[in-house]
Amino acid sequence: MFRKSFFLLILFVLIFRIFVVEAKSFPVSMSDREQKWLEDHPTIRLGVGIAFPPYVWVEKKEGQFLFKGMVSDYVSLIKERLKLDMQIVFDIPFYETLARGEKREIDFFPCLSKTPERSKFLLFTEPYFAYPMVIITREDAPILRGLKDLERKRFAVVKHLVVFSTIQNEHPDLNLNYVYTKTVDENLEAVSTGRADACIINLAAASYFIQKQGLPNLKVAAPINFEGVKLSMGIRKDWPIFQGIIEKVLASISQEERERISQRWIRVNYEPGVDMGGIWRWALGSGLGIAIVFGLIVAWNRRLQKEILKKESAENAHKESERKLSTLIGNLPGLVYRCLNDKNWTMLYLSDGCEALTGYKSSEIISNSLVSYSDLVAPEDRQYVWNEIQAAVNENRSFTLEYRILSKKGQVKWVWEKGITLEKGITLEKDGGKTLIVEGFISDITERKLAEKAHKKAHNKFLTVLDGIDATVYVVDMETYEILFVNKHMAKSFGRDMTGEICWDVYRGESGPCLHCPKNQIINEDGTPRGVYVWQKYNPIVERWYNNYDRAIEWTDGRIVKLQIATDITEFKRMEEELRQSHKMESIGTLAGGIAHDFNNILSIILGNTQLVLRDIPDWSPAHESIQEIKTASLRAKDVVRQLLSFSRKTEQNQTSQDIAPLVKESVKLLRSSLPSSIQIIEKISKTTNPVFVDATQIHQVIINLSTNAAHSMAEKGGILEIQLKNLTLEKRKGGKYKELAPGKYLELMVKDTGSGIDPKTHSKIFDPYFTTKEFGKGTGMGLAVVHGIIKNHNGIIAVDTQVGTGSTFSVFFPALEKQDENKIKSPSKNITEGTERILFLDDEEQIVDLSLKILRKLGYTAEGRTRPMEAVEEFEKNPDYFDLIITDMTMPIMDGLEVSKKLKRIRPDLPIIICTGYSSILDEKTVKKNNISALVMKPVSLTKIAGVIREVLSDH
Repeated sequence: MFRKSFFLLILFVLIFRIFVVEAKSFPVSMSDREQKWLEDHPTIRLGVGIAFPPYVWVEKKEGQFLFKGMVSDYVSLIKERLKLDMQIVFDIPFYETLARGEKREIDFFPCLSKTPERSKFLLFTEPYFAYPMVIITREDAPILRGLKDLERKRFAVVKHLVVFSTIQNEHPDLNLNYVYTKTVDENLEAVSTGRADACIINLAAASYFIQKQGLPNLKVAAPINFEGVKLSMGIRKDWPIFQGIIEKVLASISQEERERISQRWIRVNYEPGVDMGGIWRWALGSGLGIAIVFGLIVAWNRRLQKEILKKESAENAHKESERKLSTLIGNLPGLVYRCLNDKNWTMLYLSDGCEALTGYKSSEIISNSLVSYSDLVAPEDRQYVWNEIQAAVNENRSFTLEYRILSKKGQVKWVWEKGITLEKGITLEKDGGKTLIVEGFISDITERKLAEKAHKKAHNKFLTVLDGIDATVYVVDMETYEILFVNKHMAKSFGRDMTGEICWDVYRGESGPCLHCPKNQIINEDGTPRGVYVWQKYNPIVERWYNNYDRAIEWTDGRIVKLQIATDITEFKRMEEELRQSHKMESIGTLAGGIAHDFNNILSIILGNTQLVLRDIPDWSPAHESIQEIKTASLRAKDVVRQLLSFSRKTEQNQTSQDIAPLVKESVKLLRSSLPSSIQIIEKISKTTNPVFVDATQIHQVIINLSTNAAHSMAEKGGILEIQLKNLTLEKRKGGKYKELAPGKYLELMVKDTGSGIDPKTHSKIFDPYFTTKEFGKGTGMGLAVVHGIIKNHNGIIAVDTQVGTGSTFSVFFPALEKQDENKIKSPSKNITEGTERILFLDDEEQIVDLSLKILRKLGYTAEGRTRPMEAVEEFEKNPDYFDLIITDMTMPIMDGLEVSKKLKRIRPDLPIIICTGYSSILDEKTVKKNNISALVMKPVSLTKIAGVIREVLSDH
């Protein structure tokens, strides 16, 4: 009896060892810093807030919350190995759990998919679960081959889960009629009852809920090429050390432990009824003897019978579950496989989708009976497939591949494969050892690849168009200001492709968003795009003006971004500025003409009376020299007016052969009275200088402009202004400032200063119109430009020698006249011609009339004067043959001189007429000849000249 009891006791121990399997516990190696952290944080607040079987869910029994699912087993392992207290936050919605995690009221999320939004406040471990996603429909539903077939269908979805956000972000153009639910199992129920046409769920969860809820009318319609459900553990972002600790714990969990957890929850949910280990320990400790052992054995036998019945029931349920799962797998438009990790990919199992995908029956590929799967892989992709899977094997992770296969009919198909490797104790005769098994799913993505190819082709065409536009094109995120795209023209303009950088930094050189940023002009208050906004702005980086066309568009990921197309309008701006300056100069010219008319009338009175006085005062009189100075000043004023008109109206130059030394001396004399005393003027003029063919007024302007420019550079500290005039003879070409001069004789005018010098950056621009380094209001930028133009019109050359801090030297070279050219120049006669003819003088200025009558009578003529044009015409009509000559002013009220001349010519066509004018925009030599006018005289006119013109006109008639 004792032996029998002892045998039964041993049998009981063996049975107990069969049912109670101790899990291998791997120690977790912690650093001192990590151990200290765990001691400082003994309690961790854990957030669940989601019903996601078989991974995680919460049950409520007798008022208590129970944490269930595969994730709960992992959390238990973490608690055990770290000796931590996990305070689980139950019974709150998932979105509220996330909100509390963002506020750091929850520390740890054991079941979470990583997204960009969640990564803002959480750290994530490497994924420890991953299953493919599938479309679930009813058995009687039409065939669905992919996401596109869901267009306009009723689609059940949980709004806060990854499936919804993935469709929104990656497939914004997909038009779905959403049926919103609260949980994943409610999605399946909605499809089963007809409230929805389809839903997307991971294959493991689908299998679990379908068998749990008994939904036989559902099927798997198609796989979805999402990343799948990748579940990680999330840790608050300010706890990176805890993230490392969790990673270590996950790494310590063995493959056997992971498989046992998966088999427990994904397959049959079997739970032992009695803690036999506890009973055994109690029995041994009690010492009650063989009788108690027998009692326990009897009790155990009864319990064992119940467990056998329960196991049979579970096996039947498992078979039914396998049948349903087989039905689901059979409906997949692709194939599920299990193969050996060898070069042939020797298949152990292939689902019914094999023939539709490859053209071969599964029996022709399994065990390489007709062909191996490796033979189906396109030769150029075989090494790639092998390398990728082996890398996944070595890193103990899942893999995702895209490659080509050759079907039985020779068709090339693109396939998508997702799989994982499991180590199994399978012994093959050819290997004689352990061989890894690969399990996964393969689907046909040929249509998608062809669409991608077409899309890429269209994309390349689009980029070709954008890169061919002679304008800068770029796209920028209006929230982060990150540059998302630039075309080639813009990259070339700015020197590099700045995609990924911040627009206000690289394009404008700003320290923050531009104040003129037009994003408020291209976005409505509700966030929708407005129309095109056009604006102009100078870019300081490339120093160019741009006309910008901005508008808001929807980017490829659904966000609203800014598209800008900008054209370079720098040349238009320059032309616009030149036109504005041209209009300004035209206005100045018009004003100058009016001033010239009045000023010349005044000068006529001054010069005329001066000449009359000079005729009456003998040369030895002390007053004669003073009156002569008045005459000289009046003639200089006349030249100044002519210079003003020449500048504003571009009148022809009056170039003559002359020695300009007196002109230089006169200019220096004028400068001494106008420049500050801090500037010393040194005059160096050779005793004899070569004559040159020049316009004296314009040369005077050159000297004044160069000297004034030099004086401005010495305004702050003073200095020395040196003006030189000397002859220069070049026997052959030389370098330096003479490199552009041909051999020959020249007259060199040099203006030298000891000022600040010219910056090398601006040296090449000093002769450009409107360029100036002076402050606003202190220079027009026209001085040196005018000088350069005058020198060129005189066939001369100007050179600049400058250095910052030491001053500048401007050298002007005029070609000297040869002797034969000098002999051709005749000195004007100083004899005053007189006469006795009758002259009618007409001018609206009474003083000019009185003065002119005095001059004409002094010259011996019989002269009468009028101030009103109509009176002069009426006087002439009374006796047309009485007057021998008519002299009339041009600008008069009611009737100008040209109109008077026409009326008088109608009465007497042969009448000689002289027109005098201080300025007229409509009268020139061509107009004078056309209207048969005898002569045109510009005011003020000297006594000698008017006497000569009168005599010449009367002699011709």
